[in-house]
Amino acid sequence: MFNKLNKIYTYFYQNTAEIEKRLTDLSVFDFSTLLSADESLVLTNRLKLVSDNFAKKDLNELLWLDKQMFNFIDSDLIWQFLSSPDKDKMSLLADNLKLVNAAIGEEDNLVRYNSAEISACLNLSKKDFDYFSLIFSLRQELLDQYNRDLVKAIFSYLQKISIYKDWEIKELVVLIYLLNIVWKNFDFILPEEQSYLLSLFFYISVFSGIPVTDILKNSVYQTNNPVAFVVKNNFLAQALDKNIEIIPADEKLEQMVDLAEILKFFSTTDQEANIFVKNNYKTSQKVLIDSLTEVLSVYRGLHASNLIEKNYAGEDSEVDSYEQEVSNLLNWFIVKADWNKLLDYYKNKKVRVPFVVFIENLPRFIDLEKTAAAEKISEFTDLLKSNNIIPSDQEIIEFHESDGQFHWATWIK
Repeated sequence: MFNKLNKIYTYFYQNTAEIEKRLTDLSVFDFSTLLSADESLVLTNRLKLVSDNFAKKDLNELLWLDKQMFNFIDSDLIWQFLSSPDKDKMSLLADNLKLVNAAIGEEDNLVRYNSAEISACLNLSKKDFDYFSLIFSLRQELLDQYNRDLVKAIFSYLQKISIYKDWEIKELVVLIYLLNIVWKNFDFILPEEQSYLLSLFFYISVFSGIPVTDILKNSVYQTNNPVAFVVKNNFLAQALDKNIEIIPADEKLEQMVDLAEILKFFSTTDQEANIFVKNNYKTSQKVLIDSLTEVLSVYRGLHASNLIEKNYAGEDSEVDSYEQEVSNLLNWFIVKADWNKLLDYYKNKKVRVPFVVFIENLPRFIDLEKTAAAEKISEFTDLLKSNNIIPSDQEIIEFHESDGQFHWATWIK
């Protein structure tokens, strides 16, 4: 199963300098020895477009996207062709260059599909569609405004595919574009769609070069008050806790590991993400090291509500310190190691945030239907009682035999 993921990762293992060298070697080949004059000219121009854009990639306004697309230049195929030129390899090479050109928006004479046609391509109801036109159309959609119908079609597609299928390169380019589109519109998609991305396509999105950290930082930053800031961090953290991705454990792609197991192990340590990866992830492949380091940094940042320091409301120097104190209390509750800070706050008789106000904010991001959440509240309640913060006979949650569920105590609004 995992071996079918090889193509996704292998393309992104390619060395930039090696790709550039092979494009240069290919540029001096005389295609007219195998093709007609017209065909040779078409292929020469296509190669020049790819090479020129690759050379100026650092100036491209879509650098973060086109860097992904240049990874799909098949440098092994170029080497095979140059080693033993023939028309079969030439045909494959021409298609590969056309694919990359379409992906970076340089291929001419392609049809722009609308969102309904793209949806039909994805669910295969559109017969004999052109993959090059589909990829070109997805690029244009990425540059356009949020399109709800398209996003619905994308998630319908993502929910039907298996990431472990035997991918063709054109399908991989489509997948990367689809992920780019939904991540770009992260703040517009539904919460359940955000959660789905984090649980099934988080690592692969980071690995392929999508600026996931910046997108999540911006999403948290856009919350409009300190409590919403904490709630959003917690929502994203819980979604990431549900991650079920299987990721490579070595650069030869011979071993795999559940990302959930790595996240769980990391959560038990105080090590910085880069140190943890260095100590526990035995690989020399830079892209693997960098990807996992970013994933772990996001994971810890969301759980501690410090992926970004504050939201845009916090930029206002006049922001009410009362709201900030509520935010601090909620952050301390989320991180069990900080419970002592919360206790110290309420042992002080001159507090600005009444205890009941703090408690009434908990139901906004604590789901009592989850056993772990109920257990955490119960443990927290016992701690409050032992420190005389609440009376020994007062409960924060109650078990109702009528439905077999925990509920918030009636004194909590």
